[in-house]
Amino acid sequence: MFKKEDEFDNEILKHWGRKVVFLDGIADIKQYKRTNPKKLLWILKEPNKSKQDKIENLRELFLDVTIFQDWQHSYKRIMLASDMIFNDSTILPDIDILLTEERYPINKIAIINVNKNGGNSKSNQKAINMHYKIKKEKLLEQVKGIAPDIIINCSLVDDFYNDIIHAYKLNNENIIIDNFKRIIGYAYNSKKLLINYYHPNCHRKGMTDEWYCENILKIYNKWQKLINKLST
Repeated sequence: MFKKEDEFDNEILKHWGRKVVFLDGIADIKQYKRTNPKKLLWILKEPNKSKQDKIENLRELFLDVTIFQDWQHSYKRIMLASDMIFNDSTILPDIDILLTEERYPINKIAIINVNKNGGNSKSNQKAINMHYKIKKEKLLEQVKGIAPDIIINCSLVDDFYNDIIHAYKLNNENIIIDNFKRIIGYAYNSKKLLINYYHPNCHRKGMTDEWYCENILKIYNKWQKLINKLST
């Protein structure tokens, strides 16, 4: 596991270039370690970039996402679901409470992007998939360095999901989660859970904040029950 937040930064700068690069990973490594055994990693597609962007440390943003104007688009559901996991809760928390220093969840997790050079407000999934194919060794190295217990892959890059399954020798399953018969893939062993999920800014029919978080918790609780059976 990485010993400090910026341990992977040289690799990011080396392999993603130095003109427009977003440094990501663990926001606060002391807080992250304290969440054991619920070290949580979210994998996203790409941050938005502007013409002024050169090198930007996203970990500074993670410590207070409200400094970003449209923070709720990507981070609200991450905050809600992460807090529910940390507290073994099935009740959607009040987002205003999560913004307080005592409860704020993003300083306790890790977030990485597949495309660390950033993109536009509307992502090109084919380009992100290709980006992963080119950078996959480094992205998998970053995941291993973060050493999460729970990984929520919201990048929609199925190859990333499958490569993590292979790297950790996870058991792969699917679950039907709602009346629309949406199928979600998840994989696990006694120590790790991986969920292949929707991006937190996805708003297809019926995808409320409650729906988004409840179905993550549904899979998480299935995993917890399995762990309990294996330990008895």
